[in-house]
Amino acid sequence: MSNAVFVTGATGIVGSSVVTSLLEDDQKVVAAIRSESSANALPGGAEARIFDFDATSADFDAALAGCDRLFLMRPPPIESVQKYIFPLIDAAMRAGVKQIVFLSLQGVPGNRKTPHHAVEQYLKEVDAPFTNLRPNFFMQTSRRPMRMEFANATRSMSPQAVPSLRL
Repeated sequence: MSNAVFVTGATGIVGSSVVTSLLEDDQKVVAAIRSESSANALPGGAEARIFDFDATSADFDAALAGCDRLFLMRPPPIESVQKYIFPLIDAAMRAGVKQIVFLSLQGVPGNRKTPHHAVEQYLKEVDAPFTNLRPNFFMQTSRRPMRMEFANATRSMSPQAVPSLRL
């Protein structure tokens, strides 16, 4: 497979939507999965590849073989992006990836304490071809706390209108 998009988080809520959208657009997709059994969750047409952020440089190179684009998500448990994310970016640069799309956070430029800020800065430092996506809200983030509020709602509401979600 050449000219494919390597999608991290491919079986998660966001990643699976990315995989589906790319396939609907007739793009070749290599879906990063943690185990063989996860391949069953992928839509037809996606190539599954075992992947772990705690891998060697050679493993990263093999995972990205034939891919010219990377959709990169930071798994929530990963705090040390220098140890787990930067090496994948380095491998993408070695592979000649022509575009890295990083799912970041809203407000990252003003919040230097987030791991996402470090990733954005590293993409600039290594002169990667990148796009940072900075969404402001994901419904799946609050789907459990808001389940009853939505079930009983008689009107449209935003998360800010739900007291249990205010920070």
